[in-house]
Amino acid sequence: MRVADLPDFGQAGNSAHGIIPQNSGFYIVRNNREIMDAHTFDFYKKHPDFSHFRAELCFDGSLDPLFHTDIKKMSVHPPQGFLDRLRQATQSLITESGRQGRARANVARGQVDHSAAEANITRRAPLIPKPKALVEKRSPKGKKESHPRGNGDRTRTPHISNLRTISGLKVLFNEGDYGEQSPFYLVKQEGRTITVTYNREHPFWREFVEYANDTKVIAILDYLVFAMANSELLVPEQASIVKTNINSTLVGLLV
Repeated sequence: MRVADLPDFGQAGNSAHGIIPQNSGFYIVRNNREIMDAHTFDFYKKHPDFSHFRAELCFDGSLDPLFHTDIKKMSVHPPQGFLDRLRQATQSLITESGRQGRARANVARGQVDHSAAEANITRRAPLIPKPKALVEKRSPKGKKESHPRGNGDRTRTPHISNLRTISGLKVLFNEGDYGEQSPFYLVKQEGRTITVTYNREHPFWREFVEYANDTKVIAILDYLVFAMANSELLVPEQASIVKTNINSTLVGLLV
């Protein structure tokens, strides 16, 4: 396995070299042939902060039983135990790549005060639908475990029924420089914290911040954007289509 954090060529250069969120992740090579590209194994979500992260996992045909290579030799389905070890080996590198990404984007709290929305969203957390990572199943006392113990290779999936919201949801609003071509906001979930980062270089934010002197108006915008961001975490594929169209409309109206 080889892991790298690609160099920074500036926004235009990075785009020209394919250093974009969609291309980050693990590249799987079997018998010197790439069979999977930009796969995250759910170790992290695609986000501009991780655009520079790349990892290459190489193996030969003798390891097909371990990787559960499909019959067409076009994809792999590693057991959970292997994924756990892979995540343990790479998580610190992924985290560091994200940290450098935030540094490149000058991510910070910014000059706009979002504390009103942050406090109110946290206070009303029990009323808000949560992403999967923010819910847990609570079984009645004395009930036997629903998953038999094994060798760790069984995929760990929560019971979708009987979910309960855990306490401690935290929401943060930041600002960063992600370029005019990126969406006007980005969202990331780490444990119990959902972070929404406004893109300072988007025409919408430049237009808004000029008049951002009313605490109530700022809070209303934060509520709206958080609702969109939370939906993006709950149903990524469907919400990303809506987000792309909203972003294109805003650019068309404001540029």
